[in-house]
Amino acid sequence: IILGATRTHKEMARFCFFASLLLLTMLLSFCYATITPTSPLLINQTLRSSNEVYELGFFSPNNTKNQYVGIWFKDTTPRVVVWVANREKPVTDSMANLSISSNGSLLLFDGKHGNVWSSGVTFASNRSHVELSDSGNLIVVDNISERTLWQSFDHLGDTLLQSSFLMYNLATGEKRFLTSWKSYNDPSPGDFVAQITPQVPSQGFIMKGSTPYWRSGPWAKTRFTGLPLMDESFTSPFSLHQDVNGSGYFSYSEKDYNLSRMVLTSEGSLEVFRHNGTTWEFNYQTPAHSCDSYDACGPFGLCVSSVPPKCKCFKGFEPKYTEEWKRGNWTGGCVRQTELLCERNSTSKDANVGIGCLVWNQELMDAVQFSVGGELLSIRLAPSELNGNKSKKTIIASTVSITLFVILGFAAFGFWRCRVEHNGNTLMTLLSIVCQQNDQYSKYNKIEHFDYIGFALNRHPQTSSLTTI
Repeated sequence: IILGATRTHKEMARFCFFASLLLLTMLLSFCYATITPTSPLLINQTLRSSNEVYELGFFSPNNTKNQYVGIWFKDTTPRVVVWVANREKPVTDSMANLSISSNGSLLLFDGKHGNVWSSGVTFASNRSHVELSDSGNLIVVDNISERTLWQSFDHLGDTLLQSSFLMYNLATGEKRFLTSWKSYNDPSPGDFVAQITPQVPSQGFIMKGSTPYWRSGPWAKTRFTGLPLMDESFTSPFSLHQDVNGSGYFSYSEKDYNLSRMVLTSEGSLEVFRHNGTTWEFNYQTPAHSCDSYDACGPFGLCVSSVPPKCKCFKGFEPKYTEEWKRGNWTGGCVRQTELLCERNSTSKDANVGIGCLVWNQELMDAVQFSVGGELLSIRLAPSELNGNKSKKTIIASTVSITLFVILGFAAFGFWRCRVEHNGNTLMTLLSIVCQQNDQYSKYNKIEHFDYIGFALNRHPQTSSLTTI
């Protein structure tokens, strides 16, 4: 009896093992399942990446009947959604599903209400399926060639993941940018867009509608010059590459963290988070200070990062609207106290840009004075605005006057000798030659001297007042 009981127990254990293995296999096949034309994704079902990091499914951000198809981190709490398909058109029917057409187009059906969203493209492919990659990228793959036909990374939401990037392509007109949610509970497109500019070197911009809201400053090899935390010792998680074909790519990668993200919030700030294995750590935010806002002090205004922040004009400039400035309305900016002489004939409207050096020929906007770090800024001023200019003019003018006096003295002395000493034809002839040569020497030196000064004045506007001598 004991032997029989033992045998029965072993058979039960073997049965439970195989049943568990079968159940596990079914679960795993569900986790790694793909969306096909005959196997759509239904509400309460999810599609997971093979590394179990990301998950695709239906969600409701505000616990209402409105359902969205999105991608989120699978095992983090609270749920963090990184991409939404139907941002502008939520579904409400319990029979809603995400499917793929025979020609490779993603389709979201709202039950009886029909199709409410699609990926918008079709391909010459009769066999394709949908996968969620280990990087969080939703892709449509051709079954035969295994070529990627469509991917969510080409249509970013409000979040930049470590394998996605912002970009532009001047030849094709393609752009990738972040668009904020309308609010914390509403994933429809909000007021803010984050992008990089096609100028060289590129800059990061947050736009509110068509108006600049924040900018990063030009990219300088490993950092943005307008971000004070990015000094020479800063180990940057950012990368920006531009090529000669008119394309640029900006990416973000935290090597020491498996999970990290950069999100554009509905309030217009870029925030960086890193997951430490237990919870999300807040790492960085911009704009974080009123001086970070674009054009806080107007043209030629300097925003001082102090508490409270304040605006001031550069040396040689004054508030354009004095009364408004005194009341704390600094948007009018500053204007020159004295016009530059070189501006009277200037027609240049272009800015010469090079690596390591930037030149502005028009209004200087969005300047901030950091407590630490920053870049060296040189501003061309009129002579009257420079310290010590009067003494320099006096020394130069005195030197020119003394030189002229000596030359004229020699000329007068030669002329007097020519009048007094006339006792011999040979001597007279010699003196005449000397007089002529002296006159020519004096004339040559005056013209050459003033031509040299004039050339120097054209090169150095701070001494331009000497042209009147």
